[in-house]
Amino acid sequence: MESGDLLEIRTTLRPFGLDLGTYSDSFLPRRILIRMRQHQAASPRDYCALLARDSEERRHLTELLSVTVTEFFRDAMFTDKVLDPLFTKIVAKTQGRTIQAWSAGCATGQEPYSLAFLLDSFLAARARPCGFKIYATDISEGNLQIARTGAYPKQAIASMPARYQKYFTAIDDKCAVTAAIRDNLEFRRHDLRDAPPFSPLDLIFCRNVMIYMTTDAKDGILKRFHDCLLPGSFLVLGGAEIILEPKMFRVLDTRHKIYERV
Repeated sequence: MESGDLLEIRTTLRPFGLDLGTYSDSFLPRRILIRMRQHQAASPRDYCALLARDSEERRHLTELLSVTVTEFFRDAMFTDKVLDPLFTKIVAKTQGRTIQAWSAGCATGQEPYSLAFLLDSFLAARARPCGFKIYATDISEGNLQIARTGAYPKQAIASMPARYQKYFTAIDDKCAVTAAIRDNLEFRRHDLRDAPPFSPLDLIFCRNVMIYMTTDAKDGILKRFHDCLLPGSFLVLGGAEIILEPKMFRVLDTRHKIYERV
């Protein structure tokens, strides 16, 4: 897809409040081509005309831009060995008040639920009196509808450590996160380009979301994360994401991409 085609599509969508300028030129064309094939659009110009007249197609494209590759306890980050030391620091700073965390770009909810299981287990094992609240956001309302129910196919938890399966109950052919855990989470639609909907925060997870964005967009998001985190609080990114902003964040764990807010 030519750069002129991308510019035309971006320009067409802007009056509808959809700014595709934050997505990289390597990521965006692949998503647009998926929708073009769906409609058998002969050219980017034909698809551009469709976007101009069809609000449902604009919604479908927006939904497709949300990255939904996720699973419970995805990769080595989600283990008590990695996160318990981080939780220990957070609890020391909060001194008994409710821990406030944000899972930004939460997809269908597996990440914030995994974080909740680990945090709940940590606090219970140490008889800590403080509670926790996890705000989880995504740009896709379809993803959020799944996340709010907390119900997943049974095979989704088959490889989960047995000690965390207690957080589910069986419902027909699915397993659902218990209400006791769901009550600690709040799911909301949010575009990372907008002002953070929560503050102040003790912890932000934003993993494998910014790798699809332009440098300027990433810089803006990191500035907003910095503003809503308390000094000495923490930001966790994906394995391929690196922060080169020593005035805002310092590295705590290079391997797992854990940063402390300066």
